[in-house]
Amino acid sequence: MQRKSDSKNQEEMEEVELVRKRTVRGTNQNVQVLEQHQMRIQVMRRSKMKVKRIMKKMKEKGRMWMMRGVGLKMKRVMSKERRRKKEAVKKSSL
Repeated sequence: MQRKSDSKNQEEMEEVELVRKRTVRGTNQNVQVLEQHQMRIQVMRRSKMKVKRIMKKMKEKGRMWMMRGVGLKMKRVMSKERRRKKEAVKKSSL
């Protein structure tokens, strides 16, 4: 699993490099936007993997009551992300 994701990351990095080379002629902002987008994708992938892991655990235990825990966990993760965003906005406005 790890090796597969590494090669995927490698491909993505190369892709980003290509696009970056293309945009260097343009403005610097394009590159910044691209990097932000990459970060967002990485974060999403990370949280997706977390959910998958939890789901696998649930399947092993084979109980529905684990489902509720996942819902709560997801809520907690989402609210954490929201809180983080709010803090970031506050910092940037200061």
